[in-house]
Amino acid sequence: MNIFIDTDVLVIRFIYRTDPRFTVAKSLMELKKLYTSIYNVLELYGVACAAGLPGLADKLFRKLHIVRNMVILYPLVVEPSPELYLSRKVRELMDVMKRGLRYGDSKVLWIAEQHDVDILATWNIKHFKEKTKINVLKPEEVLTKYT
Repeated sequence: MNIFIDTDVLVIRFIYRTDPRFTVAKSLMELKKLYTSIYNVLELYGVACAAGLPGLADKLFRKLHIVRNMVILYPLVVEPSPELYLSRKVRELMDVMKRGLRYGDSKVLWIAEQHDVDILATWNIKHFKEKTKINVLKPEEVLTKYT
């Protein structure tokens, strides 16, 4: 099962440790193999910096790239030039946004769909539900069903 972790789970796990959902986020992040996107990692970086924690932001950016159970997904690039790549990316992102997603969520979903993940773990269910074929579940539901 390919489980994709959304930014809200990363933020609670690594920054807001007093949040009541921390234990669930921590347990989810201990599963065998997880996925997130470079956009989620950059969002986490921005949240840490905005909270006045740029050192933590740098540490998390490095850590998430080397942790054994996390794969960071990048956009698939198949075009021969940056111009063609950006042209295609913009069109694809606009198609995802037409499903009712904002720009940030559309980037995340676009990469998750490119890489054929099975589950998107997020507390922001309403952002994604019924806008993708990916199974969108709360982290607690993932832990209940797949551990």
